[in-house]
Amino acid sequence: MNLKNKMTILFMLTGLNVTVHAQKITVATYHKMELTKYQKVIKQSLAYGDANTAIQAIHSILALKEKNSNYKDSLVNLYFGSGKYNSSLLLSKELLLNKPQDEGLLELQALSYQNLGNAVEAIKSYEKLIPVSNNFYHAYQLAYLQFSIKRLLEASKTLDVAMTMEKTATIKKIELSFPSVQDQNKTQIVPLMAAFYNLRGLIYYDLKENEKAKIAFETALKIMPTFEYAQQSLNAIDMMAKTKE
Repeated sequence: MNLKNKMTILFMLTGLNVTVHAQKITVATYHKMELTKYQKVIKQSLAYGDANTAIQAIHSILALKEKNSNYKDSLVNLYFGSGKYNSSLLLSKELLLNKPQDEGLLELQALSYQNLGNAVEAIKSYEKLIPVSNNFYHAYQLAYLQFSIKRLLEASKTLDVAMTMEKTATIKKIELSFPSVQDQNKTQIVPLMAAFYNLRGLIYYDLKENEKAKIAFETALKIMPTFEYAQQSLNAIDMMAKTKE
């Protein structure tokens, strides 16, 4: 009897049945595997500063109908951080439907409008944000936008409100970039409080209140003596005063 026949008889005698089972992957298991894969892609791409790949990976996760809203929160920040302001605006508006008082989303909406050059809508967004944040910097941005479209009395009132707000250590450390008066290819880094008084001076100047404007520009220069824009404006007021003499 050959070996093959012997093995057949042995299996028959012992009643042993050999069944090969194919490994089955459930929908839940597949979902978990894909989620883990894309989470790794997000982590890796962000480690190398590759926002676009991270954005694509988050979209893949959302396509899996992942209910964790944190992914959309991450997505809106990635959109804004990578300069996709239309996308950050649309998504922030969507998320605000469920979280209308979310400070971070309100700020992203305002900044998105601002970066898109839509001052009117940015103003509306800051007006919703400030009662929630009570933030001096946000008030400055609102006043600047109001000034930019010549809503001068509103801008002045906004700065009055800003002065009642707490100036935290974090706020005092904020610096803004201004084009250099002497060289337009360069910029000047200016403390927020100096920028605040410079804006106040510009508003007073446009309202024809030159004495108040002069005091505001001088205050800005006390904070930053090399602030070129404030010095230029102060010089203009002094020249006007001499002309009238």
